Amino acid sequence: MAKLPNYIDTTKLKLLVGQGVTDSKLSLPKEESNAYVNAALFDLPREGGVDILPYSIAIFNGRGTLTGSSSVQMDFSYRLTRDSSLETGAFDHKVLLQIVDDATGVSFDREIGIDELSEGSHTINYSLNGSIFSNKLGGSFRLNVYDLFQGHKRLISTQTYGYVPPPLSVD
Repeated sequence: MAKLPNYIDTTKLKLLVGQGVTDSKLSLPKEESNAYVNAALFDLPREGGVDILPYSIAIFNGRGTLTGSSSVQMDFSYRLTRDSSLETGAFDHKVLLQIVDDATGVSFDREIGIDELSEGSHTINYSLNGSIFSNKLGGSFRLNVYDLFQGHKRLISTQTYGYVPPPLSVD
């Protein structure tokens, strides 16, 4: 994963994948390449939007507001669209939101059925409880988004967000 400055226009970025070449032969693992062959160029998804056909979902603007106790309030914006030109049978996909605290590595999972989400732009709000949040004043967490289907899990998006400090108490 790479972090880019905010001024970079990511809509024009592409992913180039190919086989490395070193001195006229294919590169060995961990060997530095000076050229590439059999390259393919891929567009990158925008705003973390991914297709779980017939749906497309984008999750963004995450925030974890610390309460000053052992809980945190999680808030995420999402946009869900459905391609009505595609006909599907029963839709058993779920979205797994996995919060991973960067300081401790402790993770919290929340499953949401696609049918529990509304089409359009909305928010997801829920609380997490754990001793790792006690006396926490800041830090960051990673949101991993998985597509769950028939017991299989596929990572579709990951993004790092910062915790919002707890409100100051006035005595």
